[in-house]
Amino acid sequence: MQNKKLLFLSLLAVILIFPSFVSAQMIIVTMVQNIANVLTTVATILIVIAFIIAGLLFLTATGDPGKIGTAKKMMYAGIAGTVMVILANVGMTLVRSALFQGQ
Repeated sequence: MQNKKLLFLSLLAVILIFPSFVSAQMIIVTMVQNIANVLTTVATILIVIAFIIAGLLFLTATGDPGKIGTAKKMMYAGIAGTVMVILANVGMTLVRSALFQGQ
């Protein structure tokens, strides 16, 4: 009799607590998505600034190979950053669609 009572109370506790776990999971998922969106926006702004600075370095190089080399490095860094942000967004989309396919 004691085991049946314990089993009943355990099942009742799981039924009552489970919706709060699901709700907490969705809150965490939403928070992670918001953080990822903010990081993507910040990275995009930094990439645009890098391209602007690289362009200004190209314009003000006046034929100096050192300045042109620095501008090229910054341009390549901007391109690499762009590729990384795009791949990160594709990866987040793939993971999100794989995990939450039915939702």
